[in-house]
Amino acid sequence: MHRKAMVALMVVVVVLGTVGIAFAQQEERVTVPKSMLTEDQLARLKTEQTIDQIEAVGQYAGLGKEIGTAVSDSLNAITDTAAKFAETKVGKFTMWMVAYKILGNDLLHLAAGIVLAFVWLPIWVWSYKRCLPSSRILINEKREPNKGKVIERNWQRMPDDYDNRVRQITHALFFVGLLLTNLIVFFGG
Repeated sequence: MHRKAMVALMVVVVVLGTVGIAFAQQEERVTVPKSMLTEDQLARLKTEQTIDQIEAVGQYAGLGKEIGTAVSDSLNAITDTAAKFAETKVGKFTMWMVAYKILGNDLLHLAAGIVLAFVWLPIWVWSYKRCLPSSRILINEKREPNKGKVIERNWQRMPDDYDNRVRQITHALFFVGLLLTNLIVFFGG
């Protein structure tokens, strides 16, 4: 135990002795206002400050270059790793999942809206033609005697009755309903 205490004491003496020597070797500094310096001293001071500034800027420029190189290398590593991952089956599946998450909902709405438009519009047109009689009636028709080609047709307008008007309004409302449904499917969330 005595020996350990002696070694610790020697270490403390050596450390304290070197600290004193380090402080003793530093040159003593004095602060003087600039108005008390000669022109040569001011020029030397300005030159030293300029050199110090150039060294500081050089250090920052070097630091910026090092940071740029590190960022570039990191991005290259990330890009290479992502490219390798994208070539695997899991990577391809992940890419499809990301694409579906971004575009899938919109594409499903678009496809469903187009299908509904192609199904409902022909049904509506068929229903309109089937349920609503034409508003004019062919009265007579003149044909050429030998060729049978129609020369003239005479039409008479049918009077609008209440039932025909109700059917027209019902079909118009039905069409508006189909159009609104399609728009909701297209743009609905």
